[in-house]
Amino acid sequence: MKPTPAAAPALLLAVAVSVSSAATLEVTDVKDLGGDMYGHTLTALGQDGMQRSFYVDLTVECLEPGVDQIHDQLAILDPGILEVSLEEYAYAYHGLGTPPYDMWRDTWFHDEFAYSVSHALIEDCRAELQAGTPPDYWNADVAYICLTGRARVHGFLSRQGDMYPFDFIIPEPGAGLLLAGGLVWVLRRRRKT
Repeated sequence: MKPTPAAAPALLLAVAVSVSSAATLEVTDVKDLGGDMYGHTLTALGQDGMQRSFYVDLTVECLEPGVDQIHDQLAILDPGILEVSLEEYAYAYHGLGTPPYDMWRDTWFHDEFAYSVSHALIEDCRAELQAGTPPDYWNADVAYICLTGRARVHGFLSRQGDMYPFDFIIPEPGAGLLLAGGLVWVLRRRRKT
């Protein structure tokens, strides 16, 4: 049976929607930490209405090394020093040590992506993650980036074998978000929690 002319546009619309991006990476929260330091939560958003796994290949790098800085704080605990790179440990060590470890002034990766890490790196001007989630996520927080200045975020998300590239600049809050495609989104500044 042939579709009627009235049904054809609906069919075309459904095809167009299914071709659109099923996953994006966005800044979903910004914390003002004072002294021109901000904490940015990067989140993988599934836009396909399905619970599936994500894989991310993410690089965050300062735009002006020496001016911009990705903060990487150590937890100094008796009897040693710990590099904190996962959310679970950031919460566990928050407030402990001398001086007290402050998870909000550090950079770390969210537990959802601790499922299958193939590469993780945090340095003064660069953070990298190649990791995946289990198969039951609509959305998943990827990383918390504590930053003074601006940074370029680029790489790709994979969902069900399809790759979705991303490339944008994390500016100082209030400056907007410049995407590689030339679109500008304004970041909403949120209160500290």
